[in-house]
Amino acid sequence: MKYQIADNIRKIRVLKNYTQQFMAQELGISQKSYSNIENNVHTLSMERFLKIASILEVTPAELLNFNGREVMRRQLKQNGRSREKAPSEIQLMAEREKKLLETLLLTQQELLKTQEILIETLHRNQKP
Repeated sequence: MKYQIADNIRKIRVLKNYTQQFMAQELGISQKSYSNIENNVHTLSMERFLKIASILEVTPAELLNFNGREVMRRQLKQNGRSREKAPSEIQLMAEREKKLLETLLLTQQELLKTQEILIETLHRNQKP
């Protein structure tokens, strides 16, 4: 669940075209500290979690249970866009999310390869 929240924060931030620098400024922290939030290095306090939800203009429940379609629908409504434009906006959101997921998958695959190498090295070093 902890990883899901960090991932949801990143997804919504990207959907809204907010930079990490923007989020950091709004939170009053450095960009590196904000990056650590999205990378799950720091545990979020409830106060910071609620502030992030406010900046991203989503409810805390939406931040916990990301629903890209709902977030985009609300953003379109706030921007005064017609429903006719919604499908293209949703398609753009889906393409962004696909790219993010592909990047995440590649990163996880690289981490797994690194872990396998480390495990193999440890096994070799343990043998007498």
